Amino acid sequence: MSIQFPDAPFQGQSFVATNGVSYTYDNGGWIANSQSALDDRYVNLNGDTMTGDLTVPNLTSEGDIQSTSQNGGPLAGFRNQLINGDFRVWQRGTAGGTSTGENYKSADRWSLSNSSSGVTLNRRSSAPAGFDGSTGISNGATIKQKIEAWQIFVAGNTWTTSLIATAPGLTVRIVNDDGGFDSGQLALTQGELVPTGHGAETWYKFYVSYTPLGNATAENSYPYVALEITNPTGSQIALNGVQLEPGPLATEFEHRPIATEFTLCQRYYVAGEAYVRAAPQGSTRNGCSIFFPTFMRTAPTTGASTKSGFGNTLAIDYVTNTGMVGSGNPNAVGELFFSYNADAEL
Repeated sequence: MSIQFPDAPFQGQSFVATNGVSYTYDNGGWIANSQSALDDRYVNLNGDTMTGDLTVPNLTSEGDIQSTSQNGGPLAGFRNQLINGDFRVWQRGTAGGTSTGENYKSADRWSLSNSSSGVTLNRRSSAPAGFDGSTGISNGATIKQKIEAWQIFVAGNTWTTSLIATAPGLTVRIVNDDGGFDSGQLALTQGELVPTGHGAETWYKFYVSYTPLGNATAENSYPYVALEITNPTGSQIALNGVQLEPGPLATEFEHRPIATEFTLCQRYYVAGEAYVRAAPQGSTRNGCSIFFPTFMRTAPTTGASTKSGFGNTLAIDYVTNTGMVGSGNPNAVGELFFSYNADAEL
């Protein structure tokens, strides 16, 4: 490979050749700089690891140039193994009750436990910049998400948990309940200050890495790896932007489109309403078919409540991963109108 050096160079001029080597013009000649001095400026074409955020220039529709992060942008590639880590989806309602045992109360994909002292998993309006709201944990409570993709948790592969919170004190635990591994309670390292978006609270980034010593397995009744976040004692700590990603670095939170996040949640839980114009009242049962918006993880357990149009309790007659059939005796108006839920949580 021939190198085309700049014409009419001046003393001290630097130049990076097509072979990736930096040269400096000194006393009438080009001198190659030490390659070791370039290690923090270039990545190897044969494969390498970057220790920071990669940003590239992006041309906006107005013709302006702005930088786009490849860690937090659309090319990040679903690095976050958690669903609803930014607490945008609340199909069960935004004011969940207390729960001493593990129970799904409000925020999609997040269960709540050890909250007998009045702790609820509620939606809060206060939020760090870039987020719509937040939630909080206090008084020994734990929130937990079970991750279906257990196969990717392999011995020796490092995983990093990060979140944005209003104070230190939260701990995290990564566990394969079938016995593959258990990180124990991990203390989080406090990072940089995060700007406030809504409210007056101060937010910081926290992170911790963990390398499993064993492979995750899916025997018995535990086809998942779980992430737990606990506030051991004390007052409420608000949090958002929870991320579990491969590698030893805590990158920017991966913001996915709300339609995508909602669909991911509906694999595990769906809440909706159904209506059908039926035959007149009498002994003949009338019903309707309900098709779930996405293929659920398994045939869900279902529940329904009459909103109008029934002289008796609605029955759920048949359920699969894709939908269900409900039926009942309509009233004189001849309407079947009810709300339903389908639960396929791990």
